[in-house]
Amino acid sequence: MELAKINAHYQVTIPKAVRQKAKVKKGSYVKVEYRDGAIVVRPVTVTEEVEGLKALRQAAEKKFTEVWKDEDDAAWESYL
Repeated sequence: MELAKINAHYQVTIPKAVRQKAKVKKGSYVKVEYRDGAIVVRPVTVTEEVEGLKALRQAAEKKFTEVWKDEDDAAWESYL
């Protein structure tokens, strides 16, 4: 187990041995979450994050469509 210290800006340097095992380098993305009393940091690819954003976008589009299908708002259709 490696030890890391949180600096004045709440940043942590990931120890070299851990970076090498996780295959992360400068510019890599990591997901940070709090789970079961622990801070969990795991490497992610941008593709994973884009897929998550796609799901959010699709849900938002669905909700938007439902809201604007109201017949009372038919006047707005000319703007869509």
